[in-house]
Amino acid sequence: DLALTMDDANAHPYVAWISADIVVAHHDGTAWTTLPSVEPDLAATPSQLAMAADATGAPVVAWVSTAPDFSRRILAARWTGRAWATLGAGWVTTTYNPFPQIAIDTTGAPVIAWSPEGTTLHVERWTGSAWSAVGGPITPLTRPSTIGLAVLSTGEIVVAYGGAAAANASALRWTGTAWEPLGGAMCPATSYYGLGTISVSSLRLVSGPDGALAAIIYGTGIYPLVGSQPIRQIVRLRASAWESWTNAGVFAFSAGDLGLNANPYSGGLGV
Repeated sequence: DLALTMDDANAHPYVAWISADIVVAHHDGTAWTTLPSVEPDLAATPSQLAMAADATGAPVVAWVSTAPDFSRRILAARWTGRAWATLGAGWVTTTYNPFPQIAIDTTGAPVIAWSPEGTTLHVERWTGSAWSAVGGPITPLTRPSTIGLAVLSTGEIVVAYGGAAAANASALRWTGTAWEPLGGAMCPATSYYGLGTISVSSLRLVSGPDGALAAIIYGTGIYPLVGSQPIRQIVRLRASAWESWTNAGVFAFSAGDLGLNANPYSGGLGV
């Protein structure tokens, strides 16, 4: 697993990855510094890493911690400048892939999204002493195979998910009282191969300071004449609808364009 975020205070990067433990490194403009260990349980195995940085530049990470008995818990921690402070006791998950994602809202509070059992989406916000649910559980149109999370400059929280079985990807926005659909299907189903069905395996959301919202999507399209084709698509929200960033249809760029030799399992995007 690999996660990347920017130190908003100085525009310097944090990079996190898993190598037996969670490793977080920060570049101060001159050199890289590795922070102390994140995982509080040395016997546990971390996976499914997500990371964001707050307005002070402090990284906040979320991950799945699997104990030796194979029980799984989602944990979150924030760097205080001297040590990692765990945020709450975490959440028990009964699915192998809860896909936790974390973002920072406009007040500086961490927001987390995950699927505890593979059939609903949960979003919670850190109050400073405990996690508080943002609305009730979301029932997605399909079993999530990936989750995206972002906070707009207006303070609105957006959660997105993709699914297999030709389910495409969908987003929802928190209005303050309810979750409402946002922009319809995120990945265009029509390309120069014709009309296809879309399955999404990886999705990341990112918001810009001017309220812009974009997503990078990886998946598979099934087309009548050519069968299965890879999808690597950047889309943005424009006038309440998702559109290709390049207006080039589903195949906006190729693995070669990104310097990749295979379909990626994770990625990031900035606006």
